Amino acid sequence: MAEALDTATHNDNSTPPKRFHEMVSTFKLLIQKDDSQDSEFPQTLEGLRALYDQLLGAELTKDNQPDGELFRAGPVYITDGSNSAVHKGVYGEDEIKSRLSVMLDASTDDSRP
Repeated sequence: MAEALDTATHNDNSTPPKRFHEMVSTFKLLIQKDDSQDSEFPQTLEGLRALYDQLLGAELTKDNQPDGELFRAGPVYITDGSNSAVHKGVYGEDEIKSRLSVMLDASTDDSRP
């Protein structure tokens, strides 16, 4: 993580991406105060998918890429070291879209504190 942070901080693109490099670079983009780059939080499902790709693009193997229109279509699990499921993700792309839409609506609702 430290190497990725150092690489992102110094904008060093001369070496192959380190693990977490995309994530650190995107977080840096989202929190920087410089107006020269667009750092607005995504407002659409497509924008969230683009951020996902930016965060994890080089981290995912081909067989771990989302397989739906924007997100994953099938089930996904987080497993521990012995391959036992410790978390089951939301099932189905429609349900993912529905829940993310609620989050997006809440993030732009000025009536909420």
